[in-house]
Amino acid sequence: MVAHFVCILFTGFIIYKADIGSSLFSWHPSLMALACSLFIVQAIMVFNSQSSLLMKLSRKTRVLAHRVLSFLGVTCAWLAFLAIYTNKNNNNKAHFTTWHGLIGFIALLYMTAQSCGGNLLIYTSLLSKTGIKWKDMKMYHATSGFVLYVLICGTMVLGMFSNWFVKTVTGTSWYACLACPAILSLVVMQQVTQNNLPKPGNRKVEEKK
Repeated sequence: MVAHFVCILFTGFIIYKADIGSSLFSWHPSLMALACSLFIVQAIMVFNSQSSLLMKLSRKTRVLAHRVLSFLGVTCAWLAFLAIYTNKNNNNKAHFTTWHGLIGFIALLYMTAQSCGGNLLIYTSLLSKTGIKWKDMKMYHATSGFVLYVLICGTMVLGMFSNWFVKTVTGTSWYACLACPAILSLVVMQQVTQNNLPKPGNRKVEEKK
């Protein structure tokens, strides 16, 4: 439940500090917080065997929730990108001049591809044409999702060194914010390794077969 608490608290804090709606720029950190520290994390944790909020629901329902939350996350991320892109155009500033901006755009493209690729697990007829087993594709999707989220967390951390964030968030609050992406990435890593990667014992059994 710690992860859910971090998701809500961190997202709410960023939106509060950004003063959403006060300017075009304010939509960028607000929407990115919704995308990366709320919707995407919750989309992943839908399948968490220990702390999923939808644990008692059927797998079909959880898959639907995963797809909806992922869609909301990707949509918010693109809207956040549109906000910062337009804001820079309005102020005659160059794009992708910082590591935060460059890696963030790469993460956005990766996020979109990850979301689209996950549909292969739903449309098995398309998956069968690739020659990849459903079980293997599920593992690839989960592992890729973890790599993606590490990249997202890296982008968030870089953003915390931006001029706006350093001026807006200071003291203990800044360090607390810095800890949030680390906590969320560890939760995602634990879930992927426990639920999706093959166990050594299972691997030996499969080899014997």
